[in-house]
Amino acid sequence: MRKITLAFSSDHAGYEMKQELMSYLESKGYQMKDFGCFSTESCDYADFAHPMASAVENGEYTFGISICGSGN
Repeated sequence: MRKITLAFSSDHAGYEMKQELMSYLESKGYQMKDFGCFSTESCDYADFAHPMASAVENGEYTFGISICGSGN
């Protein structure tokens, strides 16, 4: 069975929730990568979501989770 790996991204509005979710999932033993953003400073989620989505599409990660303030 293939091990599940997770890729994460967010904008500034989703940063804190992303950190909480990643911390919880890490405590459950999941392997993951944070593609950004890395603070609550204003930014555009697409700058981080596109590289994350490409990594999932290329098979580097099993799933991608993106959290943003707009709800997209």
